[in-house]
Amino acid sequence: MICEIMAEGEYDKGEITRKKIDAVNMTVVRKIAEQLELPLYMRWGKGELRMQIWTSGRVSAECFEALIGAAYMDGGVEAATAIIRTVRTSHGSTK
Repeated sequence: MICEIMAEGEYDKGEITRKKIDAVNMTVVRKIAEQLELPLYMRWGKGELRMQIWTSGRVSAECFEALIGAAYMDGGVEAATAIIRTVRTSHGSTK
């Protein structure tokens, strides 16, 4: 993540830290998940349906994080990085 930020031309330590924090901010990650329409692909069990878990933005964010984790487990850091780069490019900055 830091290398990506620096490749964009940012070298200020405070700004790098802010961008890093923004990238893992639950609200930002939830927004990305919703922009990708990730909730359309989520399947719920009886308990989740009863609790209407899909109304929690936290769940969308966690599913996106799981998607990145699955890409990492299947294809390594290159696969996970490719998804993150695509999302950052397609959906603008993380803020």
